[in-house]
Amino acid sequence: MLNDITSTALTTVGSTANDVLGLIGFCVLLIVWGAMQGREVLIATLFSLYPSMLITTYFPYQYLTGMPKAYARLLVFVFALAAIYVVVRRQLMSSFFMGGVWKWVEVFVLALCVVGVFGTALYHSVNIGTLYTFSPLFNTLFLSPIMHIAWLAGPLLCVPLVVRS
Repeated sequence: MLNDITSTALTTVGSTANDVLGLIGFCVLLIVWGAMQGREVLIATLFSLYPSMLITTYFPYQYLTGMPKAYARLLVFVFALAAIYVVVRRQLMSSFFMGGVWKWVEVFVLALCVVGVFGTALYHSVNIGTLYTFSPLFNTLFLSPIMHIAWLAGPLLCVPLVVRS
């Protein structure tokens, strides 16, 4: 009995640690990418996630591919995100470069927004829970309907306040 409880607790802590490290690593990767390439790449990624979620939700992928449903959804999401990113990125031009602390604040906030929208897209549009079991912390952050609305609306409200040109 005690061994079962201990192994369950260790498994939960271990999966939480892996998920948190993955989330922090993804956020750091986005911060570095945004700092090197400019905030436009993060804005383009953020604005590419919304139509990608719509395409993934309503695209008839199960009839067009012979793949399992979960993998087909993930594949459609990745291809839609890449295609829309290319189009949106070409439309964003920035002639004003802001340096110093404000640049880092912009990049950090935009990276958090991208991580949040990406997480909610994976949970609600792709249904990534069928491919991988995330920790309860991740389920709390991305799975509930309230957090889904918060992650969808928050970045749209945050971008005009943070990004200054």
